[in-house]
Amino acid sequence: IIVVGIYSAFENFYGKKLDWKLIAVSFFGVCISFSVNMLFAPGLFSYMKDIIFGVLYDTIVGKKINLAEGSELYPTNVFDFIKANTLIIVFLITAFTFEILYYIARKKKKIETEILEFKQMRTMRTSLFFLSIAFLLGTFISRRNGDFFFIFSISYIAMAGNIFINSMEIGSDLVKKSLKTGLIISILFLFIGNFIFLHDQISSGGSYSNIQGAAEWLERNTKKGEIVFNPTWNWFTTLFYYNQHNYYIAGLEPRFFYDYDPGLYWAWWNISNKGYLCQEEQCSDTQAEQQVSLKNDKRKNEWYLNQGNLVADFIKSSFKSNYIIT
Repeated sequence: IIVVGIYSAFENFYGKKLDWKLIAVSFFGVCISFSVNMLFAPGLFSYMKDIIFGVLYDTIVGKKINLAEGSELYPTNVFDFIKANTLIIVFLITAFTFEILYYIARKKKKIETEILEFKQMRTMRTSLFFLSIAFLLGTFISRRNGDFFFIFSISYIAMAGNIFINSMEIGSDLVKKSLKTGLIISILFLFIGNFIFLHDQISSGGSYSNIQGAAEWLERNTKKGEIVFNPTWNWFTTLFYYNQHNYYIAGLEPRFFYDYDPGLYWAWWNISNKGYLCQEEQCSDTQAEQQVSLKNDKRKNEWYLNQGNLVADFIKSSFKSNYIIT
């Protein structure tokens, strides 16, 4: 709806009447898709309220909590993002600056003959540019907006770059062809570079076989439906793949866990990551006691014994689990 709205606004700006049919079809299409989704996933609106908008308010707007969710949900430093994608930003700004100057020159009649390609797709190009900027700014809210920024910005660069090169007063077709080829190679480099980066990230991850053995042992040696305390939600998919015999404390979306019971969520988080029992996000007193105790051998042993007993009792009584996978 946003994409169609921006496109229609610029279509109107360039002198064409609003296409209400296009806007209406897009709006009703989205409504129908929501309705169909509700038939197969009745919890869709609940998911949007608790997860999507819950993340937006609690972790971004309200700055209340910081849950162990995917990092793509959280804001990024937009200046670091621009620095990491300098080539795209340079192409984007250069191409759009040309369009603005060309548009002004045409209005002042400094250019007699308008480039046909410039006029034909200007609504689409302007829409793509402003969508690129919108999603670039959207990285202040969530890194996920960066994915949409790449789609719209590269589409815009591909369309505007061709016109920019053709409009240059270069006598040699060989030079024009070289510039076009260089632009295409640069864009391909961006895609290939990102692909290689993702490949390295995935291939450097831990082996699934490390979890496979534990999951299969649990399936053989526990009763069906018994609960397993897993200290990280990242392992859930692999555990579930090899063992649907058991239930697990943390699943695909930790925010469901937090919405169900914040106290239990923070107990799970602190046990798994800090090594002590605390049912709040900030546990200053417990953390201070831990730091003091670990500096002394005698107090360290006492700390581990006391916290170990507290953690074990809590896992058995509150999480109803007799098994921990680490």
